[in-house]
Amino acid sequence: MTTLLEVLGWFFVVVAIGVLIFGVVSRAEPAIFLPATISGAIAGLGMVAIAQVIEALVVTAESAERSEQHLQTLVELMTKTDESKHP
Repeated sequence: MTTLLEVLGWFFVVVAIGVLIFGVVSRAEPAIFLPATISGAIAGLGMVAIAQVIEALVVTAESAERSEQHLQTLVELMTKTDESKHP
């Protein structure tokens, strides 16, 4: 599942690569385009990383909730089985 934060992060990375290519092709002074390229790429990758962590936390929480429900169902079934053996 791709989130808006992740899309925005990859957009920043693509723009940073575009700035780098434009700076090299136009033979601009590296002091002008390199800081923008580096900071844009770091910001974009940071956003992607944050989006991935959030997604992992959500998936973990959903998985834990399902596991708890399965465990509760198993306990109920075991209790019913015990009650049927010992009325």
